[in-house]
Amino acid sequence: SVNLEHFAKIVHEKAIRRQVIRNAHQLTQEAVNGDLDALSAKAYADALAICPPSKGAGFRRIESFLDQSVSTIQERMARRSAKRAYKDVQTGIADFDRKFGGFNRGELAILAARPSEGKTLLASQIALNVAKSGNVGYVSLEMAGEEILSRSFSAIQGSDDKSTARLILQKAGDLQKRNLYLDDSPAIRIDQLAARCERLKIDIGSLDLVVVDYL
Repeated sequence: SVNLEHFAKIVHEKAIRRQVIRNAHQLTQEAVNGDLDALSAKAYADALAICPPSKGAGFRRIESFLDQSVSTIQERMARRSAKRAYKDVQTGIADFDRKFGGFNRGELAILAARPSEGKTLLASQIALNVAKSGNVGYVSLEMAGEEILSRSFSAIQGSDDKSTARLILQKAGDLQKRNLYLDDSPAIRIDQLAARCERLKIDIGSLDLVVVDYL
């Protein structure tokens, strides 16, 4: 039952493809001697019948956006007046969250800096922090998952080898409890990335943050 919607979508897509093939065969036959204007109109009508525009797609008058826009502004004002001007997802980095409020679900945030200035370190730290209470997907296109996590241990120093080893095990136990899902497959396409995130969301129920390293 968890995958019912996914499989129903596959059946629906296959049915559409079969109808497109049938229409294409018919248009191919009629294109030999048929009227071009009639053919064009039929092709357009057939396409709309098979794949009607998605609800909410295309141009809409401004009033269709106003209600949501006003509601969003009012919500932000209410949170600000209550001294809770924070967004959906907190990074766990206090100064950042105070200044920017964290992130909203569904928004795109680009972390930019010159080479070797700590972009991956900051992104991975945010991912680990959010994963304490939320679900996080982390996609690394150039660094192995083990290497990403090993940076979390780099600051651990004990008075001797035994204490250092104990601290490392404690850190590993803490990280194991976090809801972080890593994908270190190299050179995946953006459509593959989107599909994997959708699959992960179905499997675990929700997805609060996706980090992609790098753009």
